[in-house]
Formats: sequence, C-alpha cells, structure tokens
Amino acid sequence: YFLFFFLILLTNHKTMIIMLFLVLFLSLLTFTEGYNLLIDASHFAEEYIETGEVSTVSGDLEFMNAEGYEQIVGLRFDRVRVPRGAEIREATIQFTVDEISSGDVVIDIYGEKSSSPSIFNSTISTISSRVETRAKVVWSPPSWDVIGQKDSAQRTTNFASVIQEIVNLPTWYFGQSIVILFKRSSSDTTSNSRVAESGWSGLAPQLSLVFGTCLFLCFFINLFFPQKEKKFPQKINLKKNTFY
Repeated sequence: YFLFFFLILLTNHKTMIIMLFLVLFLSLLTFTEGYNLLIDASHFAEEYIETGEVSTVSGDLEFMNAEGYEQIVGLRFDRVRVPRGAEIREATIQFTVDEISSGDVVIDIYGEKSSSPSIFNSTISTISSRVETRAKVVWSPPSWDVIGQKDSAQRTTNFASVIQEIVNLPTWYFGQSIVILFKRSSSDTTSNSRVAESGWSGLAPQLSLVFGTCLFLCFFINLFFPQKEKKFPQKINLKKNTFY
C-alpha cells in the first residue's frame, strides 16, 4: 500500500491519477466470508424474571415461559472470528424443536454490549444485569409442530444489527465472545412459548454469520487502533465443539 504512494511520487500527473483511482478501488475492495459456530453445552442460561434465579443445566431452552414463569434466555458464543471493520450482513441462530408448541409469540433478540462477556453462572440476575445493546430485533416464530425439526421455522430473524454493534466496540478484536439474549417483547401479552433443544443434547443452537471485510480498511483500523489480543491455539476444531 505504501509502495503505491511511493510510486505516485515518481510518476507524472496522468499516471498519478490512474494510480490514485487504483488505490481507491483497492481500499473499497471487499470479500464475503461466512461460517457456522456451534454453541458449547455449558454456555447457555435461563433466568426467571420475577426472582432472578438462574439455571445453566436445563435440558431445553424455553422461549419465553417455563411452567408459568416468564424468563430471559442467554446464549454465549466463543471465538467469534470476525475482524474489526467487518460489515455484518446476516446473523441468525438455528434451533431444533424439543417440544410441540403453537400460538403467537413475539421475542426480542438483543445482545450484551461487551467484547468480553462473562460466562453464565448461577449468580442471581446474571443475565438481566448485563448491559444491553441498543440494537434489537423482533422474532415471531411460527408454530413448532414436529419434535426434532430443524428448519426455517426454527431459525431466528436476521439480527445483524445486534452483532454489528458489538463488533464495532473499540475493544473488539478477532476471536472474542458474544452473548445473545432473548426476552418476550413488550407487545406480546400472551404466555405462549417455544421450546428448543439446549447445548446438552448434541443439537445445540447454531450461530450463523455472514460478513464482508474490507481488506485495506480492516488493515488500517487494526494498524492505527491496535488492541491487546489474547493468545488462542492456532488450531480450532469447530466440529468437535472445542470451545471454552
């Protein structure tokens, strides 16, 4: 990149203009990457809104009512391999049906506004006490009619804006963790619910991200605004679910 500017100084005006356009083109050049990330079995939690009690060992995930108690559900994804400066184009989570359910339900999807969220534990209000993202999207899943079904009906709406807010944090860097939260929308006055498999079952919720990265823009962001990065193992085997 610096070689371009050096060459520009040594050329005539016409060549300079051409090379400036070339530099601009390369600066805007993007490519798209996408990958799937399976949540680890220990990285989910459910919190009763009324009492703040938290469970991290449930065999299912109940959105958003468990035996008459309204709750918040949290999912944590580790080693999210998205660089700073990336444009999040699509973000969804795929669930698998654990129980048949019907009736309208409206769910807010948002995130924890942190680039280094703490792991869920049994501490009272460990989910609701987290700082929330301003970005929030609404998900209205249809009826879930077949146990074990894993299709578009069990896939969230696109919440790219939530992920974008997190990866835009000045403390974000490649490989950190993200927490996604679910709560019944204030517009939903029912007690209807959807019940999905949790991380214990081998049918864990799956986060899918599609993002674009600008080669030179990302380079300069990381060059002039560096962060202290954690050391991660060089080999990451997603298929074996080897996360924190």
